[in-house]
Amino acid sequence: MTPLHMAAAAQSSGDMAAQALVDAGVDILCADAAGNTPAHIACQQGREEVLAILLAKGPAGPVVRASNHLAEVRGDMTRGGRLGKICSIL
Repeated sequence: MTPLHMAAAAQSSGDMAAQALVDAGVDILCADAAGNTPAHIACQQGREEVLAILLAKGPAGPVVRASNHLAEVRGDMTRGGRLGKICSIL
């Protein structure tokens, strides 16, 4: 797990940390051991601010379409019902 993954999961000031990391040039498509990108983590945690930062900085296609080792893309991870705002971003 990278610092950007941790920022994507953080409920407090994660968006500021994510913005600083993205501005510093970290790889926004990096995957953790399960194949999750920071965008996967942001969706899992309901962090729409972080997802918006990632989408604004990176190539939108790869950020949205990358899948993890379970073949889940971001949209798959938001279907639990509580993340409608993220679904509208995607």
